[in-house]
Amino acid sequence: MVLPFALIVIVEIFARYYLEIGNTTLFISHPTIEYMLRPNQLVEHRNSSVVVNHYGMRTINFPAIKNSPQELRVMVFGDSVINGGDGTDHYALATTILHQQLESRESNSVVGNISAGSWGPGNWLAYIKEYGVFNADVIVLIISSHDVADNPKFQPLKYDTPTAKPVVASWIALRTLFDWVMGEIYNNLSNATIANNAYLAQEAVAAMRDLNHFLTIAQQRAKEVIVLQHWERDEILGKPYPGLLRITQECQKLGINPISLAPYFREAIKNGINPFFDQIHLNQTGQKLLAQIIWEQLQSRLRPLK
Repeated sequence: MVLPFALIVIVEIFARYYLEIGNTTLFISHPTIEYMLRPNQLVEHRNSSVVVNHYGMRTINFPAIKNSPQELRVMVFGDSVINGGDGTDHYALATTILHQQLESRESNSVVGNISAGSWGPGNWLAYIKEYGVFNADVIVLIISSHDVADNPKFQPLKYDTPTAKPVVASWIALRTLFDWVMGEIYNNLSNATIANNAYLAQEAVAAMRDLNHFLTIAQQRAKEVIVLQHWERDEILGKPYPGLLRITQECQKLGINPISLAPYFREAIKNGINPFFDQIHLNQTGQKLLAQIIWEQLQSRLRPLK
């Protein structure tokens, strides 16, 4: 009996102190947004730090209203792709890198990272209704094919959106590993057949209605709205999933032509640079590349905004 107990203790110590699973960013439930990062957090890891401001953004604190008319504000909406999770350091985020680039060019700027894992159109819409756009000059949306049918479920928050530090870190580690493996399988099966699934087709109607509403509000309150379509690794190496076309059509109804990230990431892969951490998410190289793409898109729009 001693050996199994010792093994359990070793695994727990490994998960809690080496993998740092016990030290995690926390979430809160929300009546309309579904869930979001708990405001006002600073979570220090061995290789990364997570900063969450008082608006639940992965961004340093800033006033809700501009300090001066010359201040440039860019609000970036998305899901885990731009959120990065606990493993992505604050300074490695695309939004932080973009802010540093803007600060080198502009005297005063703010870049907001408004995101959480598995957020979709309904979450973005609820957030913008709840908090507004913070005097944004530019709103950037990073959206993927799976967002075509991603709607809030308002289910109890689980281990992947913890509301408190875990009691048993090793159990969280095993569940995370299991879900990652199953998620890779599920993504390959579900995304490719999304257009032919009747249930998901109904889900897409609701999600695209929310996307239209979100973009309409963004157009009304910001001077520029940019939609960037993030392609998954298999889409870049193969062909896009049907959700991308459906999202493009919805954007074009409002006069917005989405910009595909695929050529940039395909070129990086062709040159031997891997921007992906897994099938969907970006590593530090991918975050840096995303920041550069947003920066390039802003170049032609900065002058007219002044």
